[in-house]
Amino acid sequence: MSRRDFKAQAILQRALWRAGTVSGWKLICRRKGCGYQEEADVAEATRCPRCAMRLRTKPRRLRFHDLRGTCASLLIQSVASSAAVASVLRHSDPKLTMRRYAHMDPAAYLRQDVNKLSFAPASWPQPPEVQ
Repeated sequence: MSRRDFKAQAILQRALWRAGTVSGWKLICRRKGCGYQEEADVAEATRCPRCAMRLRTKPRRLRFHDLRGTCASLLIQSVASSAAVASVLRHSDPKLTMRRYAHMDPAAYLRQDVNKLSFAPASWPQPPEVQ
């Protein structure tokens, strides 16, 4: 258990903002009552189209709990055993873990891609004639 004054969400947001590793930005007007908001791919200091006030940037929300899913997907993609992934995530049953995160199995991706291949016989090029 963590202390009540420990704000993991705020620490994560600050670290992501400083590292510049966010998926997008929410631009919010600074003027009270304006209420203008928009989402953008880059954080540019632009002006509000309604009142010409500077827009404030906020990184898109990423919860601390979202890191749990990232950890599980990275472990599964690195071909860790389901028991090991369940242990890291503190699940009591590896079946529960794989049921929740089975869509991240690399073998499933490979199987889908291999099934798209066509194994029809191709016509072989004729060898050049020897003179």
